[in-house]
Amino acid sequence: MGDGAIGGRFTTDRDNYQPATFQRVSNAVWTVCGTASDNAGLCAARVRVNTNEWTTAHGTTTWHLDQRLEPGTNVIWAYAVDAYGNESLTGSVKVIYVVSDLMVVQTDGSGSITPNYHAQWLEIGRRCSMYAQGVNGFTSRIGATSTGW
Repeated sequence: MGDGAIGGRFTTDRDNYQPATFQRVSNAVWTVCGTASDNAGLCAARVRVNTNEWTTAHGTTTWHLDQRLEPGTNVIWAYAVDAYGNESLTGSVKVIYVVSDLMVVQTDGSGSITPNYHAQWLEIGRRCSMYAQGVNGFTSRIGATSTGW
């Protein structure tokens, strides 16, 4: 949530807001959490991702809520409401949901592959290179498969 005040009383703490802005995450569902304070007491913290509906989080001064992310950049919005109905400033962070898949590398012939990404989880859409080197007159070829590519 954004640093801010309503009537000089209501504050939120950006240092205690998770995830951090531009954090890269690999889970489709992410637990968003934060803190808020007010001398009159709090009645709710509300959260949304991108343009989805606002949802009431669990807890008030320390709150959390599981939210579904879309692949790529997501904007997570949050604000809190005090006992008098005053709303904090709405804060936001951007988080990047990275979709990955398991790489399977198959070779035919003697030689080596550098680097060998076989059985590694790689980010879909991010470019990577592997080089094949044949030995003793053999040529090498690389075949890579992944269910999500």
